[in-house]
Amino acid sequence: MPSRGRSLPADLVDLTGAALNLEFEVRVGQELSSKVMVPGTRPWAPGVFTFNAAGSVQAAAVHLDGSIVAEAGSFGPETAFRPAKPGETVQLYATGLGPTRPVTPPGQLIANPLPLQYVVEVFLSGQQARVSYAGLVSPGLNQVNFEVPTNLPNGVYQVELRMGSVRSQPGMILAVWR
Repeated sequence: MPSRGRSLPADLVDLTGAALNLEFEVRVGQELSSKVMVPGTRPWAPGVFTFNAAGSVQAAAVHLDGSIVAEAGSFGPETAFRPAKPGETVQLYATGLGPTRPVTPPGQLIANPLPLQYVVEVFLSGQQARVSYAGLVSPGLNQVNFEVPTNLPNGVYQVELRMGSVRSQPGMILAVWR
């Protein structure tokens, strides 16, 4: 039944492994109508931030010097963006990667980046990249540093984050050139 703008309090019953189990009560007046358990809800839903360039969806990634990773000219002829190079460490920006260690209270500003509790994997068109850091850098903003696989030929690759069986949205791209 929709809450029609009302919130329903829920108690965290158990957080084990990769599942978040919630329990909430439904009351009619002062009488308990039922208890509902929602098992197996994961505390993450990875999503890659993007730049939209000429109809393509560039993953929001930057070189370590802060310049944007994209094919030259992707955002117009005057832009100085450049592709990633094999072996280079790239910073990818995402959201929904779950809680940090230590846990950050909701809405609290953070002074320093915090690592995530769960493992994040990066794949470029199915090939796994080595992740050197995954964490929260600002409320709602995760950063994932990964090394572009050294054996990738020049091209445009689909970027995908994986957390267990959960994957980020499809269609995000990253340009790689030697």
